[in-house]
Amino acid sequence: MCGACGRVVVADPTLGPRRTRRDLLVVAQVVNAVTSGLAGLPVVRVGGDSWVLVGRTGTSTACDTVGQLWEALAAHTKHAFGDWACLTRRLEDALPGVTDVAGPVLRAGLAVTAPRSEAPIPGLDRR
Repeated sequence: MCGACGRVVVADPTLGPRRTRRDLLVVAQVVNAVTSGLAGLPVVRVGGDSWVLVGRTGTSTACDTVGQLWEALAAHTKHAFGDWACLTRRLEDALPGVTDVAGPVLRAGLAVTAPRSEAPIPGLDRR
């Protein structure tokens, strides 16, 4: 809890103890880039200190951490496509060559979706 304002502060293992507005916007941009073109999936927007998944039918889901964001997207992907394979493939394709905030965000997405898909992920150690 924040000592100054009394808000609940959520620790995000992906972004670390301090996250800025820029971090939130970059995460939303990275996730939207990965999921663009997958019909029926919600769009990620920044809402205050968290993200909001806005569905095509007007539904919204608030997510406080990157992990929660990928869990919600995995659930939407499962509902829309029957499995997570398409999301896992897009994450794998986007991972090579990324740096800064995008790399940990994509790896967090793979950590959520890869155990659920059948295809092994090259370069990802699953011990």
